Formats: sequence, structure tokens, C-alpha cells
Amino acid sequence: MSEARHIPFSETKAPESADRLHRGALGLIDISASTMANIGPAYSFYFGFAGIVLMAGIGAPLVLIAAIIAIALLGNTLAQFSRAHPSTGGFITFVGKTFGGTSAVTTRRCWSSPAGSCR
Repeated sequence: MSEARHIPFSETKAPESADRLHRGALGLIDISASTMANIGPAYSFYFGFAGIVLMAGIGAPLVLIAAIIAIALLGNTLAQFSRAHPSTGGFITFVGKTFGGTSAVTTRRCWSSPAGSCR
């Protein structure tokens, strides 16, 4: 990743190959499903805000500030990872590049399996 720091962003894109997604391959339903999946955490906050206020009480603004900082740091991390390793979305690409293929497969299986089956 230290090499990506010295290369301009425009030159860090992966070269076009037959294995890459072609322009126009995704339709409206595909893009809509991906967008809805990515906005899910925002919906959970919207519907969970009453619980945050109920549990944190007067400290709810501090909880929100801490959450904003955490999400900003996560966004920065994803931006830096995406510069070094372009991805179609999700963390599995980054897990695989960092810890190897076995970790990526294990992470994917745990995320897609019912709760508690990866313990």
C-alpha cells in the first residue's frame, strides 16, 4: 500500500481485462438492490434512534458524536483501501487481500449464515 501513496490516483486503476464487469452489465434492479443493501444501516439508525435516546438519556448526543466519528474513520479507511485495491463493494475483497483467501471465505460464510453458526 505504500506504493499507492506515491502513484497519482488516476494511475491506480486496474487495467481493463476480460474478468472485469463490462459497462452496462448492471440493470436498474441490480443497482437498486445494491443501493438498498448499502443504505440498510441508515434505516437501522432511523428506527433505532428511540432506543438510543431511551438507553443513553441525556448522553444521547455524545453517543451520536461518537458514532459520527467512527463512521467518518470507516469511510476514510474504505477510501484508502479502494485506492490501493479497487473493489466492487463490500469488505471481502479487503479481507482477502490482507489476510488471505481462507479468511475471506470464512468471513463471507459467517456474514451470510444465520446468527451464531460461526462460533
